[in-house]
Amino acid sequence: MGLDEPIEKLKANLVAINVIVKVANSLKASCKGKQERQDLAREVTTLKQERDALKDESEKRRASQKHTSDFKDLEKMLEKDNKGVSDLPNKSASGGSESTLEIEESTLKNQSDDDEEQKAVEAIVRQHKALFQAKTEQEQRALQAEEALPCSNAIITELETHISQQENEQKKHSEESSDTLAAIKELKAQTQNLEEELEK
Repeated sequence: MGLDEPIEKLKANLVAINVIVKVANSLKASCKGKQERQDLAREVTTLKQERDALKDESEKRRASQKHTSDFKDLEKMLEKDNKGVSDLPNKSASGGSESTLEIEESTLKNQSDDDEEQKAVEAIVRQHKALFQAKTEQEQRALQAEEALPCSNAIITELETHISQQENEQKKHSEESSDTLAAIKELKAQTQNLEEELEK
């Protein structure tokens, strides 16, 4: 009978050690899960910022559509003015009632004026084309951003779901740890009782 008591005590201590190891592993997994959730939370924040930037690009693209239409109208108007300037020498040469010298002087003067006007018009057209090209490139980037937006939302939703699942697992680990700690206290009490009995 006296020999059985130390054996039972050793068994109880072994059970207590196993419980402690289980708690340590549970706490270790809990800390690791917490770090992973923090990393995922940071990733979700970054993705949300990228999604907001994509939304801004999309709104800019919609706003620029009206400006693009205005640019096209301006280009047509400039081309029409350019054609009108080019036709001026022909109109000047059609005055048959003037003398040949007056017609030549008038034509030379008109050609000189027309050259200056045409250069100015061409400069405006070139500037307009450059602006139009820049707007077109901006629209393409905004369109690409708008197409990427649903994918970004899906990734964010998936990550948030994963984080929620991890939080539930963390809660479960915490509950298990609480139960295990209670078991440890009980085992310690039992061990203490065994020690007291052995001392008697």
